[in-house]
Amino acid sequence: MEQHTIELIGTVLVALITALFGPMAVEYIKAKTAKEEVNEIDPVKKELEQSCVIVEEIETIRQHLNADRVWITIIHNGGHFLHTNKSIQKFSVMHEVAKPGVSSIGMIFKNIPISLFSKSVQQQIEGKIINIPDVSDPAIPTFGLKSAFESVGTMAAVSKGLIDISTESLIGTIGVDYLRPYKLTDEELNYFTIKADRMSGYISTFIKDF
Repeated sequence: MEQHTIELIGTVLVALITALFGPMAVEYIKAKTAKEEVNEIDPVKKELEQSCVIVEEIETIRQHLNADRVWITIIHNGGHFLHTNKSIQKFSVMHEVAKPGVSSIGMIFKNIPISLFSKSVQQQIEGKIINIPDVSDPAIPTFGLKSAFESVGTMAAVSKGLIDISTESLIGTIGVDYLRPYKLTDEELNYFTIKADRMSGYISTFIKDF
């Protein structure tokens, strides 16, 4: 076979191989890159990772304060009014830890209109701590929370609003509760305040990531 013919055949084969496998290789690389990008920004995975950090932190708070439950609520848009299309502001328990044998409240306090708890929300907006050593004591202000606490067996609680670090707006609440009357010491209240402020920064950043 002449050298020219061999070279021609070789050129044709190279062209065929390039035409057949070139696009396949490109598609393979594109698919692999896209998959890696999806894995990098997988919202479910990212939220689980963030949630684990939050749960570990509030479990530390629960243990330090010997509490029965620690929970975090987040304010969110719960829909719109029919005739005005105005947004309905609601809150839900998003993170919670409880002592073994203590019931969860996460499935109970879901999509609750904040209008039902206007007194306590106002306290939180103003940055005040709600401290209720004994829910059943009529001399202790409960800011409209008495019925809600009693419905889940809570006899004492302390809570503070979570404030967005950039807008200074209320984004939720962190709370500690007990199934028995309990008065936190000054040291415990100071500890709770520091932890609440720390969670404000973390939660506000966490929300903005989504």
